[in-house]
Amino acid sequence: MGPEWHTLLVIPSERRRSALSKALSLKLRDEVFHEAEEILRQSKRPRNAYFNEAINFYNRLWKRKLLKRTLARGEAALKEPSDILVDQVRAIDNCRFLKMTGKLSQRSLEKPMRNLRTLLS
Repeated sequence: MGPEWHTLLVIPSERRRSALSKALSLKLRDEVFHEAEEILRQSKRPRNAYFNEAINFYNRLWKRKLLKRTLARGEAALKEPSDILVDQVRAIDNCRFLKMTGKLSQRSLEKPMRNLRTLLS
Protein backbone atom coordinates (compact mmCIF):
# COMPACT_ATOMS: atom_id res chain seq x y z
CA MET A 1 0.00 0.00 0.00
CA GLY A 2 1.39 3.42 -1.00
CA PRO A 3 1.71 6.49 1.18
CA GLU A 4 -1.39 8.41 2.19
CA TRP A 5 -1.79 11.94 0.88
CA HIS A 6 -3.55 14.96 2.32
CA THR A 7 -4.88 17.79 0.20
CA LEU A 8 -4.30 21.18 1.76
CA LEU A 9 -5.61 24.53 0.55
CA VAL A 10 -3.42 27.49 1.52
CA ILE A 11 -5.06 30.91 1.18
CA PRO A 12 -3.33 34.14 2.23
CA SER A 13 -4.97 35.75 5.26
CA GLU A 14 -7.30 38.69 4.65
CA ARG A 15 -5.09 41.22 6.41
CA ARG A 16 -2.07 40.33 4.26
CA ARG A 17 -3.99 39.69 1.06
CA SER A 18 -2.80 41.77 -1.86
CA ALA A 19 -3.93 41.86 -5.45
CA LEU A 20 -1.20 39.30 -6.21
CA SER A 21 -2.11 36.70 -3.57
CA LYS A 22 -3.09 33.26 -4.86
CA ALA A 23 -4.87 30.24 -3.44
CA LEU A 24 -2.88 27.02 -3.68
CA SER A 25 -4.00 23.42 -3.35
CA LEU A 26 -1.26 21.01 -2.24
CA LYS A 27 -1.09 17.24 -1.98
CA LEU A 28 1.14 16.37 0.96
CA ARG A 29 2.45 12.97 1.96
CA ASP A 30 0.95 11.76 5.21
CA GLU A 31 4.18 12.10 7.22
CA VAL A 32 4.85 15.62 5.88
CA PHE A 33 1.32 16.71 6.74
CA HIS A 34 1.43 15.30 10.28
CA GLU A 35 4.87 16.77 10.97
CA ALA A 36 3.72 20.21 9.80
CA GLU A 37 0.54 19.95 11.86
CA GLU A 38 2.55 19.08 14.99
CA ILE A 39 4.87 22.05 14.45
CA LEU A 40 1.87 24.32 13.90
CA ARG A 41 0.20 23.03 17.06
CA GLN A 42 3.32 23.62 19.16
CA SER A 43 4.22 26.98 17.66
CA LYS A 44 0.61 28.25 17.53
CA ARG A 45 1.36 29.75 14.13
CA PRO A 46 -1.27 30.12 11.42
CA ARG A 47 -1.02 27.34 8.83
CA ASN A 48 -1.08 29.86 6.00
CA ALA A 49 1.86 31.86 7.40
CA TYR A 50 3.84 28.67 8.00
CA PHE A 51 3.48 27.42 4.42
CA ASN A 52 4.13 30.87 2.95
CA GLU A 53 7.39 31.08 4.93
CA ALA A 54 8.34 27.52 3.95
CA ILE A 55 7.78 28.15 0.25
CA ASN A 56 9.64 31.47 0.45
CA PHE A 57 12.59 29.71 2.13
CA TYR A 58 12.62 26.96 -0.52
CA ASN A 59 12.43 29.55 -3.33
CA ARG A 60 15.51 31.33 -1.93
CA LEU A 61 17.32 27.99 -1.67
CA TRP A 62 16.60 27.17 -5.33
CA LYS A 63 17.54 30.65 -6.51
CA ARG A 64 20.89 30.13 -4.81
CA LYS A 65 21.33 26.72 -6.46
CA LEU A 66 20.46 28.16 -9.87
CA LEU A 67 23.11 30.88 -9.48
CA LYS A 68 25.87 28.31 -8.93
CA ARG A 69 28.36 27.50 -11.69
CA THR A 70 30.65 24.47 -11.30
CA LEU A 71 34.11 24.59 -12.84
CA ALA A 72 35.76 21.31 -13.79
CA ARG A 73 39.16 20.24 -12.51
CA GLY A 74 41.79 21.78 -14.76
CA GLU A 75 39.57 24.66 -15.86
CA ALA A 76 41.23 27.98 -14.98
CA ALA A 77 44.20 25.91 -13.71
CA LEU A 78 42.15 24.55 -10.79
CA LYS A 79 43.47 21.46 -9.03
CA GLU A 80 39.95 20.26 -8.12
CA PRO A 81 36.35 21.01 -9.16
CA SER A 82 35.17 24.33 -7.73
CA ASP A 83 31.94 26.29 -7.54
CA ILE A 84 31.37 29.93 -8.38
CA LEU A 85 28.39 31.15 -6.39
CA VAL A 86 27.11 34.64 -7.03
CA ASP A 87 24.44 35.09 -4.38
CA GLN A 88 25.82 37.88 -2.26
CA VAL A 89 27.56 40.96 -3.50
CA ARG A 90 30.01 42.75 -1.27
CA ALA A 91 33.13 44.78 -1.78
CA ILE A 92 36.43 43.11 -0.94
CA ASP A 93 39.64 45.05 -0.90
CA ASN A 94 41.93 43.54 -3.56
CA CYS A 95 44.86 43.39 -1.09
CA ARG A 96 42.93 40.72 0.88
CA PHE A 97 43.37 38.22 -1.95
CA LEU A 98 46.33 36.02 -1.11
CA LYS A 99 47.14 34.55 -4.49
CA MET A 100 45.70 34.13 -7.94
CA THR A 101 44.78 30.49 -8.53
CA GLY A 102 43.94 30.79 -12.21
CA LYS A 103 42.26 32.80 -14.92
CA LEU A 104 38.72 32.01 -16.12
CA SER A 105 38.00 31.73 -19.80
CA GLN A 106 35.40 34.04 -21.33
CA ARG A 107 33.04 31.04 -21.61
CA SER A 108 33.43 30.24 -17.90
CA LEU A 109 32.65 33.85 -16.98
CA GLU A 110 29.38 34.06 -18.95
CA LYS A 111 27.04 32.51 -16.36
CA PRO A 112 28.53 34.21 -13.26
CA MET A 113 28.38 37.57 -15.06
CA ARG A 114 24.76 36.93 -16.11
CA ASN A 115 23.95 35.99 -12.49
CA LEU A 116 25.64 39.14 -11.21
CA ARG A 117 23.63 41.28 -13.65
CA THR A 118 20.46 39.52 -12.42
CA LEU A 119 21.33 40.30 -8.80
CA LEU A 120 22.05 43.94 -9.56
CA SER A 121 18.96 44.54 -11.70
